[in-house]
Amino acid sequence: RNSLSIVLQCCVGHVTVVDLVNESVVEGVVEHVDTKTNIEMKHVVLTKANGEQEFYESFFAHGRRIRYIHLPDSVDAAAYLKDHVDKRVAARFPAGKGRSISSKKM
Repeated sequence: RNSLSIVLQCCVGHVTVVDLVNESVVEGVVEHVDTKTNIEMKHVVLTKANGEQEFYESFFAHGRRIRYIHLPDSVDAAAYLKDHVDKRVAARFPAGKGRSISSKKM
């Protein structure tokens, strides 16, 4: 999972604004982001290009239809990424596994 969708994972649970390629804007709580940057949201307000608004309890945006995602101010993406990388490194190289530097054949 080496893609920008990892950055968007930090938006889960936060109210986020998403600009779509058809000039519409979606604002709601992000529930899930997958590796193809598809986003599932709840409590959504969809504002069309003409200003007309529609309300949805749940909403799905295909990654290919997303132009821009506004990261909420309440999200610290850098800290989230550092934590994500630290967990992946820890899972890949568990402490106490492998050869010791001091072990030599005699």
